Amino acid sequence: MANDNGVDYRFSKNCMRGSYISTLSARHLNDSLRLVNRLWQRVRFYALGHTYNDMFFPLVPLLLPVLRLEFGLTYGQMGLLATAHVGLRSLMTFVSGYLGDRYSKNRIMSVGFFISAVTLGVLVLARNLVCVTAVLLLMAIGVGTFHTLGTLMATQSAPPQRRGLQLGMFEATGAIGMITISFMFGLLEFIEWRYLCLILSIPGFFVARAYLKPRAKEELDTTVPRPVDPAIIGLVLLARFFATLTLSGFMTFLPTYAVDVWTVSPAIGAVTMGLYQM
Repeated sequence: MANDNGVDYRFSKNCMRGSYISTLSARHLNDSLRLVNRLWQRVRFYALGHTYNDMFFPLVPLLLPVLRLEFGLTYGQMGLLATAHVGLRSLMTFVSGYLGDRYSKNRIMSVGFFISAVTLGVLVLARNLVCVTAVLLLMAIGVGTFHTLGTLMATQSAPPQRRGLQLGMFEATGAIGMITISFMFGLLEFIEWRYLCLILSIPGFFVARAYLKPRAKEELDTTVPRPVDPAIIGLVLLARFFATLTLSGFMTFLPTYAVDVWTVSPAIGAVTMGLYQM
């Protein structure tokens, strides 16, 4: 419908409605970005540690193909090495949680980063299978100290109504670390694996130093959450068990499978694992 001047009121009304919706959407987008930025400021310190710590999670699977080529490991020996590393790493989550209830959590995590970085660097000196195995088991002690305490601190630093979003951001940084080291091992085409481990160990000393420094007192929410039905906890643990049993088992031998079956180099096997994790 148009007036005497030829103006279509319906067109004008639709334009005004579209402009209002666009303004409202832009406002919501800005609010969302501000919220994400605010939560990131709260969690970034622990996200930094999470990224570096989780770089170690795929390390043994990435090393298995090169250790098999260098020392002639059987599949059984590779499985035993991976199991021992993961088992000790898992045990340390209980130990770090116990110590975290009594001592400074940041200092405990700092010690863990230091152990992880030292053992990763020391691999450059390991020239036989016994030494490599011993270093990898010591490394598991350092790697296992972070997750219990880091996840707790990242959760408590979030507003109760935003914990899901902030914890999701925290978890995403761990995946970034796992993907990063997988692609870094693609450099095996150009550098020997021991020297690559030495290079990757260097950031760990800076992370350990950052966690050792005194920090401004944070506002942590220490309120006791509502009790959860034990049946739900049981289902979550059961699902986690089967996910670990299948997914972790598959990922442990994915680089080795790529090298042995697809006859690619360990570097390409590592990149394959990185692509899979994406």
